[in-house]
Amino acid sequence: MWSSPERRTEHCAGCDAERTFERLPCPDGHDECPEFLCMTCGGALLLATATA
Repeated sequence: MWSSPERRTEHCAGCDAERTFERLPCPDGHDECPEFLCMTCGGALLLATATA
């Protein structure tokens, strides 16, 4: 479920439950970093698209 482009609710493997994930400012300078962090345990969720 998307709440906003920077925040979403997903299943967290670390917490083994539905948790809020947030996209933090990217240290690599990407406009939209594909990594979201669980706000409870800090686990990462990587959302990437395949390119040919």
